[in-house]
Order: sequence, then structure tokens, then C-alpha cells
Amino acid sequence: LQLKNFKRTFINAKMLKEEGEEWGFNEGCLSIPEVREDVYRNETISSRSHCQFHQVEGLYIDKKISLADMKQTLNYYAKAMYGPNAKTRLRASYFPFTEPSAEMDVYWGLNSEDDYRITKGTGWLEILGCGMVDPAVLENCGIDPNEYSGFAWGMGIERQAMLKYKITDIRHFFENDIRFLHQF
Repeated sequence: LQLKNFKRTFINAKMLKEEGEEWGFNEGCLSIPEVREDVYRNETISSRSHCQFHQVEGLYIDKKISLADMKQTLNYYAKAMYGPNAKTRLRASYFPFTEPSAEMDVYWGLNSEDDYRITKGTGWLEILGCGMVDPAVLENCGIDPNEYSGFAWGMGIERQAMLKYKITDIRHFFENDIRFLHQF
């Protein structure tokens, strides 16, 4: 199922309930459609953030899913993407449909002036937002939160590429400079 002209950067329980048939509820299980759209937000453009990006989101719901499951899954991703020595951390954050919520950072390093600029002097670069799905969201989707739990995450593709390839300015992705593009 693919929704036409769907441009939300988040989904809440009310939206899911109102659009339940179109989204494909099936015996308490939720099937989220594939959505291919750019994401836009009101943000000052800088070397580390942009008002446009491409986002990948994930949702995992099953019996007995815990915060430890989320942490291990995301750590597995980070090590697969950035190498077995990738250092990660979770920082407490707020997202409206998860509780607790966190942001995951990967250690970039502090070897150059660019490193200080891109990491704001910390050495860490945020790669995704995540959290345990709020039980009220599950309940509003017809899923028993006493039996099921889960976690969700969202990550900007450009930020992943920045870290993997040590690209020190996110604006390069949107400038269509052939010298930059030929590197890949």
C-alpha cells in the first residue's frame, strides 16, 4: 500500500486510527506503507544540518521487547555501518510518541578543525532518534500494550553518509557539484 502525497515527518495514534483502513490494520498488526518523500523542517542550514533530508524510519513491535533490545539493535546497526570499533551513546531526548526517548550518537573524533565544527567540539555526531513506543500509541492502534511493546527510530540518510565517509558539510548533498558526486 502506498499513500499518495503523504508528507508527514511523524505519525501519531490519532492519525493511525483515522487512517486505519488505508494503512492496513490486520488482526491487531499494523502494516505501515512504504513512503518515499523528502522531509522538510524549519531549520537553519549549516555544515551539520539542513532543512531538507531523506529519512528512514523503523518500528519493531513484538512480545516482551525492552529498552535493552532497542539499544542492542541500534548498536548492531552502528557497528555494521561504521565498523566493529564504532563507539555509540544514547542521550535522553523527547519525541511525542515514544517514552523513554533518546538520540543515538556515534563518535566522530576530534582530529581537525572540521571535526570540532561538525561535532560542536564534542567529538560525537547524532545519527538517529529513537524510543520505546508509548503504550497509548499501541492501544490506539488496537494492540494490547500489556502483551506487546516495541521501539521506533528515524534517521536521516545524509547524516549516515556524513559519518561513514567523513563528509564535513551536509550542504554538499544538495549542491549538485559534480566534483563531489564523482567521489561516489
